[in-house]
Amino acid sequence: MFKSLCVAPRRFLNRVGAPQQRVRTNSTLSSVVSYRVEYHDKAATALVSPAENVKWNYEDLQGKIGEMAGGLAKLGYGQGDLLVTDIHQGTSSVLLQFAASHIGGQVLTVNNAAELEVLSHGLYVKGAVMSSTSSFLSKAPLQTKNVIGEVKGQAPQGVTDRNLDFAYYGSSKVTTTRSLYLRGVALAGLLEMKPADVVCVAAPLNSAFGIGAVVASFTRNATCYLPDMAKADVADSTLLLAQHQQLEELRKAGKGAKLRGGAVKGVGQDVLWSKEAFAGTELRIIGSGSEEDVMRPLFDSCKDLYPSYK
Repeated sequence: MFKSLCVAPRRFLNRVGAPQQRVRTNSTLSSVVSYRVEYHDKAATALVSPAENVKWNYEDLQGKIGEMAGGLAKLGYGQGDLLVTDIHQGTSSVLLQFAASHIGGQVLTVNNAAELEVLSHGLYVKGAVMSSTSSFLSKAPLQTKNVIGEVKGQAPQGVTDRNLDFAYYGSSKVTTTRSLYLRGVALAGLLEMKPADVVCVAAPLNSAFGIGAVVASFTRNATCYLPDMAKADVADSTLLLAQHQQLEELRKAGKGAKLRGGAVKGVGQDVLWSKEAFAGTELRIIGSGSEEDVMRPLFDSCKDLYPSYK
């Protein structure tokens, strides 16, 4: 029943007029953005963060990602290299993760020095990209340590291997680029996202659900809205994606909102069938099991319609 929620790849005509399958280029997180620039509406608003005074269209966003990817490459990061970061929210988190994916790098997110010590066992962490010079990461025994604002360079050629390991979100379990892409497609299909949607991603970006929600909005050429969680607003968003523990605060901000739906992660055992009332609409419940388990029905559905990603 999920097949109707996903959109099959577009087709085009070759030089002699025979229908051909367009070669998809969504190999990395960054190429999800470049695909919109090349084939869709590059002038559409891609990312909004009022707290940071940011409003970028897809072409702007592509340039920012490329600049940070170039900065990472200039610092010596490449395919398979793992960097650690304490940046968990805002546009910097989006740019860093998408830029790391562009060069085939990996990201480890941590909250404190103790967590880094535990999670780095068995992993070679090459360096750190920090929120500021006062970050606890500045004292970590790492080869390279840089503040996020210093990471700039000329956009390098991107990797094309969609199966690369990518992120360790506060865990020793790795999340692949491919699974994040499929998670995004699944969420977009479940919520029937459209280019006109403004998708409020209130979920933490140091999680597969949070960054998957960002990917979901980009796959549909929609607008990703990053709220200031200190004020917990949903603004004029049409869809909301959040963790269940965030809902109480968000309800206060959701009065009079234009939401038509959304999804909430981390409550109950049902997968996709249950709903939670919120601000005059309903949020789909993604369940409290592991993200791999609760999203599997949608993964399988979308993989059937996107055969090149099997």
